[in-house]
Amino acid sequence: MRRVVLAYSGSLASHTALTMLAAEPQSEVVAVVVGLGQRRELDGLRERARAAGARRCHVLDWEAEFAHDIVWPAVRAGIDPATTTTALATPLIARALSDIARMEQTTVVAHGAIGNAAARLAVALRAVAPALDVDAVIEGLPTDTAQRAWLAARGVDAGADTGLTAEQSLWERRVSGRALGEGWDAPPLDVYALTRDPGPLPPASIDIAFRDGRPLAINGVEMPLVDLLDSLTTIVGAHGVGRDRRCHTDHAGVVRCTVHETPALTVLRAAWHAIASQIPDPPDAALLNALSSAYNTVVMSGAWFSRGRRALDAAFDTCAAGADGIVRLTLAHGTCVVAGCRVGQYHS
Repeated sequence: MRRVVLAYSGSLASHTALTMLAAEPQSEVVAVVVGLGQRRELDGLRERARAAGARRCHVLDWEAEFAHDIVWPAVRAGIDPATTTTALATPLIARALSDIARMEQTTVVAHGAIGNAAARLAVALRAVAPALDVDAVIEGLPTDTAQRAWLAARGVDAGADTGLTAEQSLWERRVSGRALGEGWDAPPLDVYALTRDPGPLPPASIDIAFRDGRPLAINGVEMPLVDLLDSLTTIVGAHGVGRDRRCHTDHAGVVRCTVHETPALTVLRAAWHAIASQIPDPPDAALLNALSSAYNTVVMSGAWFSRGRRALDAAFDTCAAGADGIVRLTLAHGTCVVAGCRVGQYHS
């Protein structure tokens, strides 16, 4: 019996991969779900994986690790906001597969990633567990249409095709699909979940405090980073801040659009830029741009566990040392503006 540990998110691709592996004779599938801030999207995933043929399904709550080890360092490094959750989550997914494979006493892991995502994960897995045998299950089914056709041919329910797919993490909430049109009409208002149209809501201000370049308090109240992100999402989202729509033309010449909601990180980026620019002896802008570009390359290549990434984080730690203070932002009608910045030691 071959035991395979599979990265599972409930997406069409990962569900197809699970179904394909479970259909193999003499194969036992153990699914692994990594919690990165999906919250309600995690409900029922264990049962769905078991129904698709998984012998077991481990659900790991790694929100705090994602926030501390990846999300904030990426924001601080000025990584491209268009970077996907999939790219940022790669190191944690690799770690999860390695840990559960060790616990399940197997050397075989698998995933439903394709293209660049599969290449990134392969790099990360080689770094954390080079002895693992990695199965890229759906290489031959690179599109949603192909995956749905494969499932339908075997009488497997792929779920309703609504034309919209929503994915959420502490990094962003992303909505994609043909129902968003081709960039001419505004997205329907019901695609938003973290932000709302502020309407006549009066402007508000919010204070974010930093110590050594890390956010630690809102309006004088200190809290863990995950709670801080949640609170900012609630406060800032009520003012419609953090909405973005991106459109691109694919290889077939069709315009594809996605809607992104990042209320917490939108204000944190603005606040961090304000405080970093005013600390004594601020780092040279050209140096920061070069470091940011290198950091983005590391993330997109999957080389998170490399000495290069550790060196870059050390450089940003040095730049952030002594970055203490409070930034006041004004929230109004979908925008956030830095209203003031007080640099110096923060006292709770």
